[in-house]
Amino acid sequence: MGTMRKALYNVGFWIRETGQALDKRQKVNFVWPDAVRNAHEDDKNSVSDAMGVISAVSNIGRFPYVCRRGETDYEARYVCFKIVNNVGETIKCVAVGKWCEFFVNTWSQKISRINYNYDKIVAVLRFWRISSYCGNNVLMSEYGCSRLYIDPIFYELDIPSYLRSFDDGSSDEEDVMMEMVAEN
Repeated sequence: MGTMRKALYNVGFWIRETGQALDKRQKVNFVWPDAVRNAHEDDKNSVSDAMGVISAVSNIGRFPYVCRRGETDYEARYVCFKIVNNVGETIKCVAVGKWCEFFVNTWSQKISRINYNYDKIVAVLRFWRISSYCGNNVLMSEYGCSRLYIDPIFYELDIPSYLRSFDDGSSDEEDVMMEMVAEN
């Protein structure tokens, strides 16, 4: 009859709910908002990473682009958004092409859920390039190498404690109000 063959497969899964590990060979190179705003031409030659809470999202725009026959205009679409770090500084970002579609789909799914209560949504940008857009320096997705994670679970980054750092400033005001209620 036939011979029995044994095959071994190495299959990797990316499951968003259980988390994923960053590659040990890849170092995270987070960029500061000042470095983006005041970037020189030499700084625009390398890619950077950023992390923050999404604070503002614009409508989908479209670059002037003529599609070839059989192509779609997905690569001409873009969306602008701002992320805020835990110090309160903002970085303007522009997602282009497939990352625009991914961002808009994921963002709209998150904010349209019935259990969404204006929670903070974290965005981690990997391998984005500092570019000039409308006269301002922004982080822009680069074709082929950029990655975008929305509300990720990374074991190397402690995102829950990062989110708790946003809530530290408002706790004093709440305590003062509680003391006044107790006095009356």
